[in-house]
Amino acid sequence: MEHPDITTVRNYGYAEKEPQLLLLDELGNEIYEGDEVLDLDTMLFSVFNLSRDAIEILEMLGAVRRTI
Repeated sequence: MEHPDITTVRNYGYAEKEPQLLLLDELGNEIYEGDEVLDLDTMLFSVFNLSRDAIEILEMLGAVRRTI
């Protein structure tokens, strides 16, 4: 019997499944499966690439934080 992580490495070449690129945000930043984004009227912004000030401004404008 083999540990599940070893089976995954044999199948994919690494222990965890590689995140899937889903789309680009409004600023051209890549958004992967599992990333946090700010959603402002269907415009998505990757939280990872924003400064605290930018996040605060977007949230003041009504952006909602969610995970893709």
